[in-house]
Amino acid sequence: MAHRVAPRWERAVVASSTTVADGVRHILLDIPRSRPAPPGSHVDVLVPTRDGGQLVRSYSVVEHGRQSGGCGIAVRLDPRSRGGSAFMHTLEAGDTVTVSQPVQDFELRGRAD
Repeated sequence: MAHRVAPRWERAVVASSTTVADGVRHILLDIPRSRPAPPGSHVDVLVPTRDGGQLVRSYSVVEHGRQSGGCGIAVRLDPRSRGGSAFMHTLEAGDTVTVSQPVQDFELRGRAD
C-alpha cells in the first residue's frame, strides 16, 4: 500500500466547466505551481457541506493542463450527493476551489515483479 502524504492545499481557479455527457461535467482547473499529473493521478478537492463544514473528495485527472499547469477532471453527478458532486456541478469559469496538487498513489509500472 502506498504511503499517503498530507496534501498541500492550493487555491485553484476554474478555467472552464462544461457538460460532456448526461450528468457529467469536465472541469479544467488552473492550479498555481502545479506539477505534472502522470497517468493514475487524482486531485483532492475541499467541498463545502450544507452545515458549514467541509468534505474531501478525490477526482481522477483526465487531462493535464496544456499551458496553465492545472488539470482537468470529470465529475459525474450522483443523485444522492451529500455535497461533493452536486457542488462540483455548480462551478463556473472564474470560481475558485481548494485543491491538492495532483497525487499519484498507484504508480503505473512497465512490468510485473
